[in-house]
Amino acid sequence: MKQHETITLHDMMQGLRTNDFEWCHIVASDKQRLNQSEALKRARLVEDFMKWVIGDLVISLIKNTFYVTETASTRYETVYYLHDEWQNATKPYFVGLQNKLLTELDRNRAFFARQGELGVSAVRFIPKPTGFRPIVNLGRKIRRPDLPGISTTGHNKVAMTANQILKCVHQVLTFEKDRQKAHLGASLFGTNEIFAPLQSLKAELIHKHGRIPRLYFVKMDIKAAFDTIKQDRMIDIISGMLEKNYDYCLMLYCLLLPPASKASQGSARRLFKSRATVDNHLATSFTDHASDIAQPLRNAVVVDLVRRKQVTRHECLTLLKTHIQNNVWQVDKKLYQQKTGIPQGSKISSLLCSFFYAHMENEYLTFTRREGSRLLRYIDDFLYITDDRATAHRFIDTMSRGFPRYGAEISIDKTLLSFESQIKDMMAAVVKTSSDGQTLFPYCGFLINTKTLDIMSDYPRMMTGPIKQSFALRSTRHRGSSFVGWFSRQLENRNHIAYLDTMHNSSKTVYLNIFLNFALTSMKLPHYFGTKEMTPKREELISRALSDSVEYTYNAGLARVRHAARKAGQVRPEGHYEVKRAEFTFLAKRATISVLRRKASRFKGVVDRLERELRDKRYGELQERLGEVCEKGWEAVKNARF
Repeated sequence: MKQHETITLHDMMQGLRTNDFEWCHIVASDKQRLNQSEALKRARLVEDFMKWVIGDLVISLIKNTFYVTETASTRYETVYYLHDEWQNATKPYFVGLQNKLLTELDRNRAFFARQGELGVSAVRFIPKPTGFRPIVNLGRKIRRPDLPGISTTGHNKVAMTANQILKCVHQVLTFEKDRQKAHLGASLFGTNEIFAPLQSLKAELIHKHGRIPRLYFVKMDIKAAFDTIKQDRMIDIISGMLEKNYDYCLMLYCLLLPPASKASQGSARRLFKSRATVDNHLATSFTDHASDIAQPLRNAVVVDLVRRKQVTRHECLTLLKTHIQNNVWQVDKKLYQQKTGIPQGSKISSLLCSFFYAHMENEYLTFTRREGSRLLRYIDDFLYITDDRATAHRFIDTMSRGFPRYGAEISIDKTLLSFESQIKDMMAAVVKTSSDGQTLFPYCGFLINTKTLDIMSDYPRMMTGPIKQSFALRSTRHRGSSFVGWFSRQLENRNHIAYLDTMHNSSKTVYLNIFLNFALTSMKLPHYFGTKEMTPKREELISRALSDSVEYTYNAGLARVRHAARKAGQVRPEGHYEVKRAEFTFLAKRATISVLRRKASRFKGVVDRLERELRDKRYGELQERLGEVCEKGWEAVKNARF
């Protein structure tokens, strides 16, 4: 089983019969027929026995024998370490962590730490190729011990998690992030924000030079970014960002989202959300904020729940100080206070980290803000693109010196350039050029063409391990009927504006992105259905679901790209997505056929159905026109392990 996956009693009972258990065996020579009530009782006995075997015996044996975890490289796949081996592996790392990051608490301080507002954080170590990453679990409910002589047993006090307590602070920081975005430099608060600066850079370069000149790419990463942040400086930065004249108000509202097509099964969904604003009695009217909420949405109804909650500036700062300066780790049975850095795994840790390095950027890296250049930073990952080699070298020199005032130092091992240069008397790694002469620069799951700024998904990274490690099936119920929804959601991950915009990318790049999306997603099909027999009914279900998913993905991409173009004030929004429905369908089905042919013994019926559909006259001329794209796409992913 993989991370987040579940097993049901129904799964455990597959292939088992009541007669397989001797103590429930029905003797064939017995002339008396077993009544239905007795048969049900025996079946339930077997079910209870299997629940005990798995729940109380097998899981207990695994817990007592192995330390079970995921790793940075295996993603959803779980790995098992013998406890002794795990202790030997983590002990040297934890000793170094104690010296740099932690202070052990004595018995008295440990008791009062457990009574704290945010409790203590259980910590686990995630193996990385070069060590371990400490992740605090703030999703557990806080159980505070009873005070001496005072029992709280029976009190109706709802236990909350630290992340739930921090939710109001998260809303306030999100509000300030949106309000002060101009002061946050190159900060990106999601991979969906990467496309806009690259799009504007391309337009700027063409306006400046009449073409795209030679560009210089520099990617750098802060070493142990979360663990080296100076706590006092972090508090000062947040204090400077928070509103000084007013408190805050949280407004609760509901979004009603209708199904977009047949692929989105079920009725309209209800999403309950909250939004922070300044509590000045003028800005707390929901009508004033409804248009802002609705702006990035399509086909949604926004409903005011008429519920407000006041959050003071003092409450925010007090909770932040507790979270940052009094964060307590629990490792085994001992408690440690984190003396530097911020908790990694907190609901607000990414926002705090972005604010911290934005402040550093405003102090040291303002020279990067020039025409023909763009600095992008996703949390602590910097990417600088410029048309000036001297400015690129200046950026490398500035970053390599580090920033002692902020405790920041770059990780030379993770530095990547598109040109040759030295860092601290060492040659930095240079991105390789492919056999067709293209140089694709990787950044946060994207591949950026250094000559054209075309954008593709980082498919080689997904192929570093078996495809089955890239996803988890969180439910085994209704595997057939829920397939179309699951497959459509998997396709959404790479149905990104950056991959589909035909005004930014060349048509060939967009076609290739569509093919790769369906090829990589189709590789999950054999694992989704497991060892289930491919009956004609199931083959028909898969074929019909694939057609529905193609339709949904095309319509969703079309709407998303044109909506973004209209929002950006583009004159011709329709010009940003010039892929025809027939072209999209052809590429999607050709990619799926290429993948499932490798599993012909199971999916031959599905392949035959899809091939018959592509013989339709609508796709006649596409066979030749898009054949080269299909060959190139399959060549790129044919070595994937699925």
